[in-house]
Amino acid sequence: MNIKKGIDKIDEFVKAWTIEMIGVCLFSLAYTIPVYFLWNWLIPSIFGFNAITIFQAWGLNFLFRILFQNPE
Repeated sequence: MNIKKGIDKIDEFVKAWTIEMIGVCLFSLAYTIPVYFLWNWLIPSIFGFNAITIFQAWGLNFLFRILFQNPE
């Protein structure tokens, strides 16, 4: 009986963790898409740089979060 409760707790944890990770990815993507479109619209025509992929835009978001985050 106790093993069943333990397995149920693990199952609930895995489901909650999976839902949270999907949410984090969707939230991150929601911030990445504007960077992707703005970069590919403005930067190549203004500065002559290359267009970027969605994964490169995601990396830029991550980099700027590290560099410009408010340390508290």
